[in-house]
Amino acid sequence: MLVADHGYAIPGEVLVCGDSHTCSAGVFNCAARGTGSPDMLYAAAKGETWFRVGETVRYELEGELPEDVSTKDVFLHIADKFGDHAPMNVEYGGPALANLSINARRTLSTMSAELSAEFATFEPDDVMLDYVRERNPGLEFEAQYSDADAAYAAVRIVDLSAIEPQVALPDSVLNNSQPVGAVAGTKIDQAFIGSCANGTLDDLAVAAKVLKGRRVADSVRLIVTPGSQNIYRDALRAGYIETLMDAGAVVTNSTCGACGGGNLGILAPGRPVSRRVPVTSRDGWARQTRASSWPRPLPLRPPPLKGRSPIRERCWRKERRHDTRTCRQGLEIRRQHQHRPDPSRACAVVHRRRADGLRI
Repeated sequence: MLVADHGYAIPGEVLVCGDSHTCSAGVFNCAARGTGSPDMLYAAAKGETWFRVGETVRYELEGELPEDVSTKDVFLHIADKFGDHAPMNVEYGGPALANLSINARRTLSTMSAELSAEFATFEPDDVMLDYVRERNPGLEFEAQYSDADAAYAAVRIVDLSAIEPQVALPDSVLNNSQPVGAVAGTKIDQAFIGSCANGTLDDLAVAAKVLKGRRVADSVRLIVTPGSQNIYRDALRAGYIETLMDAGAVVTNSTCGACGGGNLGILAPGRPVSRRVPVTSRDGWARQTRASSWPRPLPLRPPPLKGRSPIRERCWRKERRHDTRTCRQGLEIRRQHQHRPDPSRACAVVHRRRADGLRI
């Protein structure tokens, strides 16, 4: 979140960090990769690093998202249909980018870690370039474009207008999503809105819009964790925090929170584990509970981010007036395949030059 807030990611650069979702910064047309401690220390000390260059899958995004559908739904569609992407890279582009905010795009690049993709990058456009320049006045950089004759492992067209609200079922996001209507009516006990993928101002704005004038059900705990202090302040100024609190949500300080498995939403020892709907980057049941909270929970993993489920105590859908697609209720995912990084680790930007061999 801080990389995006402060413009640390620069087009054409290589960025490494000790967080598994560092690929989020690929939305800014750079090669961003999470690494372990030895590689982080080497990059910080030497100013260089190396990566094996794998094949790239390009997702050509077309059309416009329907109402109540987000890029988290797009990700779940990709993860369900195409599954694991290891050890490949992912590139996003196409005419639909013009209608997607930076936050919406960043959800895709962030969640690409759950595909086990090595790198996730976006082709540059004026929206992204203006965002970077605003945060780096006077900085010169060279945006990177795919070669005209670039050879991809696959080019896959995704029609955003055909995407429905999705739910990722327990254990994995890969080949494991269904339309939200498939689980409508399932009782829930806890909902969480936050994480680097869905703790943005856009997400809080949607949640506040849905919850305004309503109350969270007495039997449901709704936890909201803004992704950064800047987002928290902006949400305060916009009135979103007041609206969420008035609805009965618990708004925490900005942090990874329950998504990281550290605090602020972890089920307490001895607490019966039932169903929860998190909008997170990675929803590993083992890391979001305590050992004595077993038996194993059954987390539902819907995408962002309508607050209707915590209001009604159960997964909920609303039929469209002229469409059979259903609105979503609450919140999302995560796969447990990488360590939780030490939050004290810093990011390192290495080599202000093109990442040779990567199509960015």
